[in-house]
Amino acid sequence: MSKVIGITGLIGTGKSTIASILQGLGAPVHDADAIVHMLYEDKAITTLIANEFDMDEATLTREKLMDSLRNDAKKRAKLEGILHPLVRQSQLDFLLVNKDKKICVLDVPLLFETKADAICDEVWVTTCSRDTQKERVLKRTGFTAEKFDTILAWQGGDTWKKELATHVIDTDLPMSELEEHVHRLLGSCS
Repeated sequence: MSKVIGITGLIGTGKSTIASILQGLGAPVHDADAIVHMLYEDKAITTLIANEFDMDEATLTREKLMDSLRNDAKKRAKLEGILHPLVRQSQLDFLLVNKDKKICVLDVPLLFETKADAICDEVWVTTCSRDTQKERVLKRTGFTAEKFDTILAWQGGDTWKKELATHVIDTDLPMSELEEHVHRLLGSCS
């Protein structure tokens, strides 16, 4: 059975970078965000979401949905109740398909919140300075300072995540140092 490494952290802290390094070393990576994007392309899921939130399915977009959920924790919880079980099943299927790999990686922004840490042998939490984080996020298509602030408010701080982590990775480091750090961490996984 594979050793499962969960990678988590706040938006823009370098989860994808660490996952990419691991993938480059041969570890299969399951990207929860990519699965959520795929779910939004599934007609049955968008119909369910549109019906649950009384929205026009023909004009439903993630941005409109996010705007409608911005200040409503109950609605966010309802959406998570639809999406999170589907993402979890995808994770379990991924781990089953890759059970013969030495290491499998789950890249999950809400790893602790969705209890996905229960299926991980180690949890690596990414972190960086707030300036670096904001700069990274604002370079993404469709992101504004307001959207960044909203997501940060939803995610809360990362102090508690760091306390629960097996390893904390500061992604403010140059890429060569990050790669060396990941190599060292993999050595400690053996």
